[in-house]
Amino acid sequence: MGYEESYGYLIGTHARDKDGVVSSLMICEMAAYYSSKGMNLYEALIDTYNKFGYYKEDLKSVTLKGIDGIKKIKEMMLYFRSVKIDNVADVKVDKILDYKDGVDDLPKSDVLKFLLEDGSWIAIRPSGTEPKIKFYFGANSDNQEDVEFKLNNLISYILNVVDSI
Repeated sequence: MGYEESYGYLIGTHARDKDGVVSSLMICEMAAYYSSKGMNLYEALIDTYNKFGYYKEDLKSVTLKGIDGIKKIKEMMLYFRSVKIDNVADVKVDKILDYKDGVDDLPKSDVLKFLLEDGSWIAIRPSGTEPKIKFYFGANSDNQEDVEFKLNNLISYILNVVDSI
């Protein structure tokens, strides 16, 4: 199963582009499966949260148009690569992955990812099609309120840093 941030899903290998029809079919299959187990989709979701915790992601983009915008985006990427960031929103940075240098077997890309000690993460990259820099955030916790709190702290931290660059 594949997923893309513009809400497209790709399941299997029979189609070469994302659509909503196949994902609708998958939801119907899930509903039928859980119904056979005596559960509805909401109950299955709560069961999943109880087993694995709450995971939440968000995306914030900063649009910077024109030649000055392109320069500013490059400046931001350089800043995040060159400044030693040990903590993000009071959480220790566990690892920094710079995809520009290559990570695992993935192709090189202008992406920087901060992995935090509590399992949260932040990824930063310039858009390939628009004059913006994108900040992706992920957090997890065993309760919904805490995951919201963690995610909001990550977002506030990064947006404050961006405002200072």
